[in-house]
Amino acid sequence: MLRSLFSGVSGMNANQDWIDAIGNDIANVNTTGYKSTEVQFEDLLSQSLSGATPPSGTSTSTTTVGGINPTQVGLGVKVAGIETNFSAGSTEQTGNPLDLSIQGNGFFVVQGSGQTYYTQAGSLSLDANGDLVTPNGDLVQGWSANSAGAINSSAPLTTLSIPSNQQVPATPTSSITFGGNLAGQSGWTDPTSSSGSTSTPVGASTSVTVYTPNGSTETLDLSFQESSTSSSSGTSTGGSSWNVSYALVPTGTTPKASDWQSVSSPLTFDGTGTLTNTPPTLTVGSGASSITLNFGGVTANASAPTIAASNQNGAAPGSLQSYSIGTDGVIKGVFSNGQTLDLGQIALANFANPNGLLKVGNSNFAPTANSGLAQVGAAGNGNLGTIEAGTLEASNVDLATEMTNLIQAQNGFQANTSVIGTDQTILQDLVNLKTGA
Repeated sequence: MLRSLFSGVSGMNANQDWIDAIGNDIANVNTTGYKSTEVQFEDLLSQSLSGATPPSGTSTSTTTVGGINPTQVGLGVKVAGIETNFSAGSTEQTGNPLDLSIQGNGFFVVQGSGQTYYTQAGSLSLDANGDLVTPNGDLVQGWSANSAGAINSSAPLTTLSIPSNQQVPATPTSSITFGGNLAGQSGWTDPTSSSGSTSTPVGASTSVTVYTPNGSTETLDLSFQESSTSSSSGTSTGGSSWNVSYALVPTGTTPKASDWQSVSSPLTFDGTGTLTNTPPTLTVGSGASSITLNFGGVTANASAPTIAASNQNGAAPGSLQSYSIGTDGVIKGVFSNGQTLDLGQIALANFANPNGLLKVGNSNFAPTANSGLAQVGAAGNGNLGTIEAGTLEASNVDLATEMTNLIQAQNGFQANTSVIGTDQTILQDLVNLKTGA
């Protein structure tokens, strides 16, 4: 009698645990990154009423006895485990660059109250310090870039920040590439002449804005004078040589004759107008960086003069205007000077046994002795998934499954209460027999 009572109680408790788990899943049906649970049951110990015996005698013996199976009565049920279902939920588009979902395996690494946790809920934002945080204020971890935008993903993790007032220093111009054509212009005025003389009627000029190390701008003026040609028209059809002079002055200033300096090596071209020598390297301005002038794309033929800078580096100081997060977790900042610079990289982590993780609230998990150590790396490496910005992973709770399970759990609970009710009736009958009622 007591056996069935205890079995009924254990059945009620086990099914109540199942109902509790189902209720929690349903409550979190709209929780970002929530992972549903699966309750597993197993029977308790069984009481043996009689043991098993083997067969005895032979088939021809008159005393042959067949084998007897053990006789046991079960003592109830228990919850063997509640496993977390880490299958991916659906991906929802939000358009918010700080909403992140993980496509594949992995967890975001966060820190809260001095502890490291792991989560798949990627609804992030920036706090007043510019730190990347979860809705409950946990700090997102990764690798910060240095001032040059380099990221070392082998370094220890640190809190990631995207300060709204972040600045990038000026980048001095160190390389300018020129293209176009050099051709003599009749009546061209030599800007290097103090008298404004036109005694050198064949030449061309161009100018380009350059950036100094302190962020100011200067104008580099270039003058090209043809020193020899095989034709009287200065079209250099048979090859030519062009002397180069330059002047570096503050932007908006017209260079004086005294500002001009000559380059020792002229530019020489063959009969097809193709450059035949190595472009010079100029060191311009007092204490300024060396600027390499690349004339590899310049020609010198009878076509119209079109010499101009086709490409150059260098930029003024800039402030952060916008940012984006790539599939590898790299945060790229776009600055007002047109530069794009890596600001940091979000780290991901995975475990040998994710089911061994402990739910600690706030959509966070903590490692346990059976989860294994966190394997931290950059998104897309190893068994880590990729990051999709502008999306969130929805809860993976299947309401149809949960409602079906709820019916089963309710039936199980009610059936076990019926067992207890039946035992109560029998016990009452026994009491009545004893008292003669």
